[in-house]
This record gives sequence, C-alpha cells and structure tokens, in this order.
Amino acid sequence: ITSSEHFPKDMTLIRMTVDNFEEGYALLEKHGFKNALGENEIIRTPHWIGADMISDSGIRIMMMHHIKKDQSE
Repeated sequence: ITSSEHFPKDMTLIRMTVDNFEEGYALLEKHGFKNALGENEIIRTPHWIGADMISDSGIRIMMMHHIKKDQSE
C-alpha cells in the first residue's frame, strides 16, 4: 500500500517494468491502451519514467522503466 500525489483515489493496476520505455509504450498503444494522464504525458522521477495506461475495458497498467546509474534517458 502506498500513496501518490499522481493518483487521487484507490485503484487496482498491473505494474509492468520494461527495458525500453518507447517500445513498451508503442506496444500498449498498439493493443488499444491509452495514457490515462493524456497523450504523451510521462511521469518522470530521478529513478524511473512511467505511464499510466488504460484500456477501453478499464484495465490499467503502470508501465515503468527504471533508470540505471550508468544510463541516461
């Protein structure tokens, strides 16, 4: 259980970690998912980048790419 300023209420979602953010984003879009925060709205922190993707049926996937110390965006 955690709290976040990005999400105003409780929700159930699948967390998906990817090696290539752009590739993962394109794959989910190809399968009908949309960014719940708006097109091309990406969550960026010093440690990861992510997107809250949602399908027409309401399934949510929080796709994340962890930034390694020796890796830049």
